[in-house]
Amino acid sequence: MQRTQALDPGFDVQNATVLTVDLPASQYTGPRTKELTGELLVQLGPLRRPAGVGTGADPPLSNTNYGTSFQLPDRPGFPKLHIFSNEISGGYVDALGMRLLAGRNFVSEDTGRNVVMINEAAAKRWWPGENPLGRTILADEEMRQIVGVLSDTYSNDLSSIEAVIYFPITGRWGAPFIVVHDRGAASQERIAAIVKQIEPRAQVRAEPLIARFSRKLQPVIYGSELAGFLGLLALGIASVGMSGVFAYVVGQRTREIGVRMALGAQASEIVRLVLGSSARALAYGLGFGIAGAAGISTLLAHALPGIHPLDPLAYSNVVLLLSAAVALASAIPAKRAMQVDPVRALRWE
Repeated sequence: MQRTQALDPGFDVQNATVLTVDLPASQYTGPRTKELTGELLVQLGPLRRPAGVGTGADPPLSNTNYGTSFQLPDRPGFPKLHIFSNEISGGYVDALGMRLLAGRNFVSEDTGRNVVMINEAAAKRWWPGENPLGRTILADEEMRQIVGVLSDTYSNDLSSIEAVIYFPITGRWGAPFIVVHDRGAASQERIAAIVKQIEPRAQVRAEPLIARFSRKLQPVIYGSELAGFLGLLALGIASVGMSGVFAYVVGQRTREIGVRMALGAQASEIVRLVLGSSARALAYGLGFGIAGAAGISTLLAHALPGIHPLDPLAYSNVVLLLSAAVALASAIPAKRAMQVDPVRALRWE
């Protein structure tokens, strides 16, 4: 949970706001939405530099994923590949604080051009050790040139980074989302007014990106809290159960302890005898328990982002706690047994 909360999603979640544009569904089909998107790009263009405004078909940390297929013409026989995709404007990169690693960002003239950008994950996956800039790919049944490489971001959830291809935004997938690098109400109202000017029936809803990020963290937080509670409960039950068992076993050896003391055994020898017997049982239990825990943790490694399934700190803490429970459960009854008169201990039934 701590590592996930400190995770860098690849964009500025603190200062960005996502504006959702709701349009009358019956009035806006493919061509009409493209027209609105084009008008938005023109109207929002002057705001890109001072405020950091951009548009995208799939906003960050959404619950949807668009995908497309592409091929590499320079590699004959290479299979058709599937990749996540998004349509964005150049201002989208600026508004989210994404880093341009190579090449150039989209410009307004790119809307009608067959150019694309990819993220770093895609570059490393299909062009490892090579420069993908200028390469031509067949995407959406059209030949397109790679003009830029963007930094990786967590697009849908916080569990993994996927390879992504970015197209210049056209509005073919519906009304675009507007991203602004400003959480102030003035900028949002100004953008909402621009949208209303283009389409008076449109509704604009604003949501800080940090709110989306927090929602994505909730399953991790709840899951880790539940796992922690169940783990502590299991550990507590194991400790109490072991204490009871070992206390009972030592109690049953009261007669044996009395015989040994009557024959001259020292108190330290009795304690070593009892603890040695308990330690052997503990060693067998811990051996089987650690082996089982390691096997299960390895199977669940995908649900533990950033955590090694054989985390030495977790295992050592459990071993220390259970060892302490066994030591107390064995030493306290042994001490009481040694305080019993040997004659009475010999009569113990």
